[in-house]
Amino acid sequence: MRSHIIGLLLAFIFSFSFLKAKSQSDRYDWSLKFGGGSSWLLNNNKTTRWFGNSKGSFFFLGAGYKNVHINATFKYFNENTKTDLTYDDKILPLGAQFNIVFFNLTTSYEYEVGSNFFVEPYIGYIQNNITSNIVHPNGDELDIRNTSGITLGLNFIKHIKFFNGAFFSPFIGINYDIINFKKISSDLDNNAKGISFGVMLKAIDTKYSSQNKNSKNKPSPPPPF
Repeated sequence: MRSHIIGLLLAFIFSFSFLKAKSQSDRYDWSLKFGGGSSWLLNNNKTTRWFGNSKGSFFFLGAGYKNVHINATFKYFNENTKTDLTYDDKILPLGAQFNIVFFNLTTSYEYEVGSNFFVEPYIGYIQNNITSNIVHPNGDELDIRNTSGITLGLNFIKHIKFFNGAFFSPFIGINYDIINFKKISSDLDNNAKGISFGVMLKAIDTKYSSQNKNSKNKPSPPPPF
């Protein structure tokens, strides 16, 4: 699975890396962005009956060249379980507290659709880490095995410039995670969906903007006659 993910990411990067980037009429090569907000985890069927649909928080950091970005995202959810669950030869009891953390490493492409609104589809690798307050009789905390998969998503962004080369940007995101929860227990259903609301700060190099500004300040050459 990891080799397929790497291949998809490389194809995505090479498809778009030479396109011109534009953010509110500013042309640039490099960008950095970070942000966070609230996220909702929408599980499927049996997983919903066990863990519910949980609200959590997330934060992310990204770096980009022209329209293409590499992003690292962490999403954190905490819930008390709604039913018992069989895990290996153990029973995870109703009411146990579980922390679910998703780590995403994605490649995205930011495209302006008009009026300073942007769409940003992305694809990448996801890893799911689960911890709980369940302990063995010897006092050790029970370790839950990790799972991994592919995440697909789309962000809707409004870039608002507050000074040259910097933007404050509210956004809404939707995602679909192809992830094998049955690796944890056959009593769960695979995959999950998500909705996110957040804000980001985006900084760009102002090479093109500066060049354009300087060229406007230069006097026009005299006419040839």
